[in-house]
Amino acid sequence: MARNKKMNNIKTVALWNREPQSEIGYISLGNELIAWAQKESSLSIDGFPISKMIAPSIFHALLDKSTEFSQAYDLALGIIGSRRERLAHEGMLNALIVRDAFI
Repeated sequence: MARNKKMNNIKTVALWNREPQSEIGYISLGNELIAWAQKESSLSIDGFPISKMIAPSIFHALLDKSTEFSQAYDLALGIIGSRRERLAHEGMLNALIVRDAFI
């Protein structure tokens, strides 16, 4: 029983190191990122890698490896930023959160 639990942990750690193996993989991950950012519940870009079991440090390193993925990241950041600004104006989100996102 303990061995199976240890093996499950090893599989989980392997997922944290996931990195696309081709440009098509980067484009696919970028498309997933944009779709995720378009959800009304997405308020922080850092939630995406966590939802995909990708370590944030690995996720941010991917930005230097693919122009297409970097552009998808910029678009997703803009989508989330616009939503946060709108929610702050509507009084549904603390304005300090919006301010801190752009510092």
